[in-house]
Amino acid sequence: MNWLADYKAKLRTAHEAVSVIKSGDRVYYGGNAAIPQTLVRALANRRAELENVQLNHVLLLGDDPLSAPEMAGHFRHNSLFVGPADRKAVNDGRADYVPIFLYMIPRLFTERVVPVDVAMIAVSPPDEHGFMSLGVETLASRAACNASRYVIAQVNEKMPRVLGDSFVHVRNADAIVEATEPLPTLEPGPPNEVELAISRNILPLIESGMTVQMGIGGIPDAIFASMDGSLDLGIHTEMLSDQAMKAIERGVVTGARKTLHPGKVIITFALGSDELYDFLDNNPLIEAHPVDYVNDPFIISQNEKLHPWSGPLKGRKACHCPVIHRQRRHSLANCPHAEPRSGGGDQPRRRPLRRDGVRGRQHLRQEPQGAGRIPNQDRPSRVPG
Repeated sequence: MNWLADYKAKLRTAHEAVSVIKSGDRVYYGGNAAIPQTLVRALANRRAELENVQLNHVLLLGDDPLSAPEMAGHFRHNSLFVGPADRKAVNDGRADYVPIFLYMIPRLFTERVVPVDVAMIAVSPPDEHGFMSLGVETLASRAACNASRYVIAQVNEKMPRVLGDSFVHVRNADAIVEATEPLPTLEPGPPNEVELAISRNILPLIESGMTVQMGIGGIPDAIFASMDGSLDLGIHTEMLSDQAMKAIERGVVTGARKTLHPGKVIITFALGSDELYDFLDNNPLIEAHPVDYVNDPFIISQNEKLHPWSGPLKGRKACHCPVIHRQRRHSLANCPHAEPRSGGGDQPRRRPLRRDGVRGRQHLRQEPQGAGRIPNQDRPSRVPG
């Protein structure tokens, strides 16, 4: 069977596709701007039929119907990166939070520390060879798909075809739902006086030919907006933003002097405006890779002259309690010093774990130039559960 016939044979309605999910199943679904919203709504409509369905995901944006109080007992979030959609549920004790380095999340699925029964992803329409791009979020979606017994793909015509190690073939999907809807956007306002002052202090430290990692927030945006001239900067980053795109368009970022993936901007997800998503579509300058590659400190360290800069979030500290164990069942509702803001990525947002970008920079300082990747035996053998 050719891929097009296979595609047509797998077409389902959203209700039909999510009907395979049963009580007690473990479900993964994409986050950030790649939430399969049609599938999520269809699953929420099955609330009365289901109990104790575990939902694994990274950051969720907008309104998540599965986080509503009336979903308690039917669905429970197992959040690997707390976001605005599920933060209240976590803080109320109706959802769980697993502190973990972002680059280690795919290993939770591939090593079945967190088993996955059904993976729900949002993808671009297939190309002429039957490959669908994971688009604006690669992160851990492919690892979850490979580890799951059933994959549901929502094909969204508004999802850009982002290049890189970011494709799923039609043959690897078990059900396909065609549903086009706008992607979630993030359009922050102009930087405030403090953020501008910080950016003015950082700008003199930026050297020509650096590779930078800049995350989300007013400080990274202010720095990118203030850059001008031919700096030949490179980007190896967890997240790509609108201001990073504009720096690329101004010629500030070329990647010409990168020591890893020269001439390429390496990301694992993008979050911003519709203009940013259009910029990503079929753009050979941009490569999206899974987060266990992009955020791996030993990969990061192969970028010479790497400098990670990110901005903090205001808020109380996330919980450091030692009772987060293999059961992964530590409710934060009654913890006196816990209010998780996000997760263990590359920024210092009051997170319980050190930043991947900073750790990569430390390895760069410790290893001789050109040392390459540190052998796997130096990596931890287990993922915190």
